[in-house]
Amino acid sequence: MEDQMEIHKDQFLSRAISQAASSIFMINRMSKIVWANDFFINQMGIDIEKINELYPPSFNEISKNREEYKKLWDILFKNEIWMGEMNFLDNDVYKVFQTIITPLPDKKGNPAYFLVMQNDVTEEGNRNKEIWYRIVTGK
Repeated sequence: MEDQMEIHKDQFLSRAISQAASSIFMINRMSKIVWANDFFINQMGIDIEKINELYPPSFNEISKNREEYKKLWDILFKNEIWMGEMNFLDNDVYKVFQTIITPLPDKKGNPAYFLVMQNDVTEEGNRNKEIWYRIVTGK
């Protein structure tokens, strides 16, 4: 009976993550996507068959800044959680994502995969900039 409860709980959690209203995906040590939930796939317009060939767009952008990219991976390889914003240009639109990356260690305790959760905060940032502009300019 207890085993059935565990299986049911695992299925429930798997379904919840798959259907969450946030982008959730897993990457390997090379930043390549190994799994993504439906929200991420739909938001990015990715062909599910090609998901394992892709790198997350936000990782492509941060990798351009070598120092920031190194800091991110230094934190993750210490088995620590990284939180911050990641940005990228999507069809000439600058997007901002609030991001949390959690290392998933192997049996030896070394990070093998990383769970990434992202929320698009672009509109929120634009509203804040507009409010700040009105306060500063009085317009």
